[in-house]
Amino acid sequence: MMTINKAQFYQRVASIKKIAAIKEPKYLEKALEAELSAVVLSIGNIAVIKRYVDLFKRPNFPVFLHIERIGLNSNNKDGVDFIAHYIKPVGIVSTSNNLIIQAKKQGLLTIQRLFLVDSDAVKSGLQSIQETQPDAVELMPALVTDYIAEFRKENDLPNYRRRVDKDKRSDDRSYKTWGCCCLNGKLPIIGRKI
Repeated sequence: MMTINKAQFYQRVASIKKIAAIKEPKYLEKALEAELSAVVLSIGNIAVIKRYVDLFKRPNFPVFLHIERIGLNSNNKDGVDFIAHYIKPVGIVSTSNNLIIQAKKQGLLTIQRLFLVDSDAVKSGLQSIQETQPDAVELMPALVTDYIAEFRKENDLPNYRRRVDKDKRSDDRSYKTWGCCCLNGKLPIIGRKI
């Protein structure tokens, strides 16, 4: 297993600033040729996942497994033990508090994925990271604003963007850029009729 501690991982991310999320086998080779701080594998099954992880160990890439996306029954303590002791990635990515805690007990680095879709999700996300103490946090949806216009082109239904941030100017950006109104959990629907 490639050994890398939290400080080394942070230093690597700070210097390279790119983590590849690999969702299809055809991107394995491209990732091997890229300058990356780490790789997150969101593909694989019990027959190939160890081979994929080992492939990235040779050029010394820290490899994380997106534990809910790989084809293993890894959503329990035994699955995390198997990953830690047989597959041997540097760490895991997960939305599950229990899996993050189990992985940390096994000495794996952890990235907790949070979906910040509204103010309640922000609160529960902050509670989760206090409880689990992950090594890093992935905030989603990172690209929602990039996809709103594309989504609107494909259907004629009213589209709303839920505002998570406190900056009301983002509402104006939504009107102007995507033609959608915003929802805020503490206010009634705000915005213009679309």
